[in-house]
Amino acid sequence: MAIEPGPGQPGPLEPGEWGVFDDVPNLRVWIPRGPQGVRLVVDPSPPDARDHPEIQATWRQLCQENPKLFDGPIYRVTDATLAETARDGPALHVVVDGFHKVAVAQRLGAQTPGGATMLASVIGALHADDERGQPHLLLGKRSHETRVFGGLWEAAPAGGIDPTLRPGARCLDADDLLEQVRVELPEETGLPRDLAIASHRIVCVAHTPCAFSYDVVMVTRAERTIAQLRAMAGERNWEYDDLQWLSRDDAAAFDRDHAHDMIPQLRALLRVLGWIGS
Repeated sequence: MAIEPGPGQPGPLEPGEWGVFDDVPNLRVWIPRGPQGVRLVVDPSPPDARDHPEIQATWRQLCQENPKLFDGPIYRVTDATLAETARDGPALHVVVDGFHKVAVAQRLGAQTPGGATMLASVIGALHADDERGQPHLLLGKRSHETRVFGGLWEAAPAGGIDPTLRPGARCLDADDLLEQVRVELPEETGLPRDLAIASHRIVCVAHTPCAFSYDVVMVTRAERTIAQLRAMAGERNWEYDDLQWLSRDDAAAFDRDHAHDMIPQLRALLRVLGWIGS
């Protein structure tokens, strides 16, 4: 059973415009008008410049506090207007930058020298059916050693988009983002990178200012059942303390009982899909 938006959804949000759900704070959501979703357009990076000394010092301090932090290339969002009038459809504009700037922005906020860095990420939202054909989403409980939202549930897998997957690329579409999801699968869930995927589609973009991120949210449907996926899962890394499958029938109760234990992007996704009335 494929996930499709429920009747009357997505509720108060106007496709093609940034909007909010009244009962999901700290979040803005953009829903595409059609199946094209959204692209990432990679603009030329600014000339190389040394980090401000305060950024360097704060990054060193963060690494001392959390040895799990690791610097590497990321995409930094520079323009998120997602204009429908763009020649090739709506796009997030990004440039290549370093993860340390996102972590420093998380600590310094508005006082970050040169302005805060907003990370471009993808949420894979793995979907599978149980033996009765009932749809479920895979949730991961974030480790307290992650950069943000430690101890909270999110749709899994998820992660920053790695520029080294397609070096020199000028545009990334849903197929390219699926490759990032495949990278995260074995690391975060123990499932194989070559897991058979029946379909994938971008359902929204979520902007979470407190997390300094723009998340492209995809529903990624597995061909196998939940029981089969559990049987084939191996070891995973430290990023999730726990995994669980959430059924559509249980979504409203889970959202009600765990509203403070879920990242805003997950709560918005359940509403965009129509699993929870808005």
